[in-house]
Amino acid sequence: MNGYPYLDCDVSSSLFAARELVSLKLQGCTLKAPSWFVGFSKLTRLVLNNVYLPSDFFTHFLPKCPLLEQSRLLHCDQFVNTEILAPSLKLLSIQSTLYRICFKYAPLLSVVSILDADEFSDYRFTTFQQYDPDMVALFTSLPELRQLTIGTGFLLVTDSLDKLLKAKDQHGSGCCFQCLEELKIWGSRGMQVELDLIRFVLATAPLLCKIHIEPRSELNCDVVLKFLMQLSRYERVSERAEIIYLWKYEG
Repeated sequence: MNGYPYLDCDVSSSLFAARELVSLKLQGCTLKAPSWFVGFSKLTRLVLNNVYLPSDFFTHFLPKCPLLEQSRLLHCDQFVNTEILAPSLKLLSIQSTLYRICFKYAPLLSVVSILDADEFSDYRFTTFQQYDPDMVALFTSLPELRQLTIGTGFLLVTDSLDKLLKAKDQHGSGCCFQCLEELKIWGSRGMQVELDLIRFVLATAPLLCKIHIEPRSELNCDVVLKFLMQLSRYERVSERAEIIYLWKYEG
């Protein structure tokens, strides 16, 4: 539980009969579709905040929303094995504890934000570590990815990141990130795993314009300087690529 208790309240079954629904926003409830639910054929926008979701939400609910373009999920912490099947989805924002994610079919997805629900409070960096998702498959399954925002918890999967670096060596710069224009990393701790990802993106993203890095405020000067010096050595396949490091010294 993330500190935001769900209300003991089920969404009325009448909601699922609203076939003409275009936009849906729910907060503090339980979303469980009845067996007769055939889908929201016109739904394009879905926002869920502190909503309890059944385990089959991604495999049975989302596929029944074929026109869904935007989905924002905040403090919905039931994501153990998350499989995204959304042919029209263009924007996905998840701020929840997420253990494993697979983009099975999301060919139009161009904006992705994955942050731990606690990323900005107590920095609980356990999000992906235990389940070791395959980052090679994760990124190569998003051919239209243009903007990626991730928390440091996402990067604590060193083995998978090693696979990503090896994929570059084996297949060259064409393995992923061909459309990526912007990368944002929140809660940076100046770790090697962060440097590895940034180096990979700089070397494989020909359209890259900006990398934003928001570090933890308590980082000391030595860590920051060492991190920035290492970044300055990396080659960039995009001539327009710039790195913006948003650190505020609190000495």
